[in-house]
Amino acid sequence: MRPAFDNSLSPSLLSSLLSSSSSIQRFINVRNFGARNDGKTDATKAFLDAWDAACSSTNPSILYVPKGEYLLKPLQFEGNCKSSKIVFQIDGTLVAPNDYREIASSHHWIMFHGINGLHIKGGVLDAKGKYLWNCKASNQQCPDGAKTLGFDNSKNIFIDGLTSIDSQMFHVTINACQNIKITRMTITAHADSPNTDGIHIAFSSGVTILDSNIKTGDDCISIGPNNQNLWIENIHCGPGHGISIGSLGREKSEEGVMVQNVMVKSVTFTGTSNGLRIKTFSTSVNGRVKDIFFLGARMNNVQNPIIIDQNYCPHNSCPTGQGSGIQINNVVYKGIRGTSASKTALIFECSSKKPCVGLTLQDIKLSYRNEIPECEAVNPVIWYDAYACFGMISATGEESQWHVDIIAEEVFDTSSAIHIAMFSDTKSRRSCICSVFQAAAAVVLIYLIGSVFILPVYRQDTPKMGLAGSMDLLLGNRCENQCRPRGSESLPQGIVAKNSNLEMRPLWGLPEKSNSSLSLLAVAVGIKQKQLVNAMVSKFLSTGFSVMLFHYDGNLDQWKDFTWNDRVIHISAINQTKWWFAKRFMHPDVVAAYEYVFLWDEDIGVDYFDPLRYVSIVKEEGLEISQPALDGNRSEVHHQITSRGRRGKVHRRTYKHNECDEDSSGPPCTGWIEVMAPVFSRAAWRCVWYMIQGDRTKKIGVVDAEYVIHYGLPTLGEPLGKKPQLHVLDKRVEVRRQSYNEYKVFRRRWDKAALTDECWTNPYPQPLKPISR
Repeated sequence: MRPAFDNSLSPSLLSSLLSSSSSIQRFINVRNFGARNDGKTDATKAFLDAWDAACSSTNPSILYVPKGEYLLKPLQFEGNCKSSKIVFQIDGTLVAPNDYREIASSHHWIMFHGINGLHIKGGVLDAKGKYLWNCKASNQQCPDGAKTLGFDNSKNIFIDGLTSIDSQMFHVTINACQNIKITRMTITAHADSPNTDGIHIAFSSGVTILDSNIKTGDDCISIGPNNQNLWIENIHCGPGHGISIGSLGREKSEEGVMVQNVMVKSVTFTGTSNGLRIKTFSTSVNGRVKDIFFLGARMNNVQNPIIIDQNYCPHNSCPTGQGSGIQINNVVYKGIRGTSASKTALIFECSSKKPCVGLTLQDIKLSYRNEIPECEAVNPVIWYDAYACFGMISATGEESQWHVDIIAEEVFDTSSAIHIAMFSDTKSRRSCICSVFQAAAAVVLIYLIGSVFILPVYRQDTPKMGLAGSMDLLLGNRCENQCRPRGSESLPQGIVAKNSNLEMRPLWGLPEKSNSSLSLLAVAVGIKQKQLVNAMVSKFLSTGFSVMLFHYDGNLDQWKDFTWNDRVIHISAINQTKWWFAKRFMHPDVVAAYEYVFLWDEDIGVDYFDPLRYVSIVKEEGLEISQPALDGNRSEVHHQITSRGRRGKVHRRTYKHNECDEDSSGPPCTGWIEVMAPVFSRAAWRCVWYMIQGDRTKKIGVVDAEYVIHYGLPTLGEPLGKKPQLHVLDKRVEVRRQSYNEYKVFRRRWDKAALTDECWTNPYPQPLKPISR
């Protein structure tokens, strides 16, 4: 017998319903399946029955947990549901039994397996892990414990506003998943609680963690093996062990392990043992950690703010002397600020077998008890563009802090790709100040070798020039061959911003959250295809894309119905094609921040399309120009090559009787795509943009025969015709203040660029005058 539904709705649930699709028809209350909210009666079966009802429905459903406490033993929610739109609305608290043994022998307390399309909203999970922690602290024979919440082999999961308290082990695990987003999560456990990682990720792609607060006894976020395309932003971490990539390479089964394309941005660490950490075991297991970006972190009394440890050994029972087989490549540390709890703030203990390659330090400002912190490098480190961690630190004059100066300068043209490898004692850590002398020795050695092999002509002309003269010749040659963007020749190189992006900024103050994206979607749209465009834009925005809409019908107002309207760029011109828009508003330098440009028509359905996975595949296959295949059963297919194949991830040719065979070397058999949904790499788009025809070069002048009137009305930051009121924020003043602050930033950049560009003569020897406020 089908249980009667409870029609009482909480305000938060009513809000969820109003914001959800109008097609939701099933409302499933766990109370109607026998769950009691007294925190004592086992509600496990009721929850599973309620889930089965939601999962078996072909219509979207809301599975509702009202206020109160619900006692749950280990349970697993299985997927293969008939609907991919299930909302799990939790207004109550899910509690584990007081006897830790009832869940400790299970791998997870609550597990979701094989799910496609789930939104978990709100709620508290209390695993009562302190009872197991006490057992472990007393050195008794105790089980390892259960992880609180797990997602396995699932995709399209959104978790918002969930709280996890006192997990026995990890709070949240994400394993073999795609397109997972966690926002506004709170995780709490005692600082001494063992192995209580906040969020652990393994074998997954497209995971986003935003705006969350994590206090625990282990890593706030741990990134295990075989992950890619992760975005972590605006996290408060501490107490805990920081954010870690690894540990990696412990077991032979990890051979070929990979972690790639990870962004960790705007994280605040407070009282943690580590800040930004990469850790690998010193074993022969091969693998790579590549393209890692640590940006804008704040350190508050952190023991090891920045650390790479490739001799990780937590229990002192690890193999030694092998050197880690994990290659660390292209790791960027930028804008790291705050205080270190130890004198050595930066540690780079790289593998003796495979040195770290392409490490970048930029804008690092750390202090230790108002003293200069140290930096240590063990084993070879190859710094990007010869930037090195030397332990030579100078006062910034700002915030009474310090910053690591990048003092190594390349002697040769940067295009020569000559880098200096810094070596230090492999047996004991030493201050990186020693590397200064090694760097100097390396420069002299390069000169001596070069004087034999690359300077014979100069020797003939100037036999007694010596070291200084030879260096002048090299410097002069470098300046003559220096490539500068057209129009910037009269400026110092450091002041030139060659590229831009499409991020929107407030008129004053700091952005609440940066929306830096790795790829861009641009679509020519008309209001008649409103629903298709909504589905497309929503999916791409949810996976971290920037979006630009070209309105060929001039209709902008009706798009305001969508919550994403203010997050995208709108450009309007009547009856123009997407290529017309692209030529004028997508110059390669404007979109250079994006790895891939999706220039699509509006009539593309994306129900079965994963943007992040698509990008991963084209990277893996090395495709510069591509398009997603068309579903042959549902699409209007004009050319056979665009129809979906079933034998692999990618096809590059098609076969057709009497037209396309193995010897075919051109369209329509191979080497081309259609223009309805093309995807271009950054390099390919630069080439394609220049080939879009129809523009002519225009010279510059002022036209007197046609003119306009500038009334000077206060339109920026203030409603027209209104005057500021007392004790009310004057937005016009704030706009001017922002302009002044940005001018000060420009002055500092100009002064630094003018000082450091050896190939530029300053035509403006007088210092810039301050502007009037």
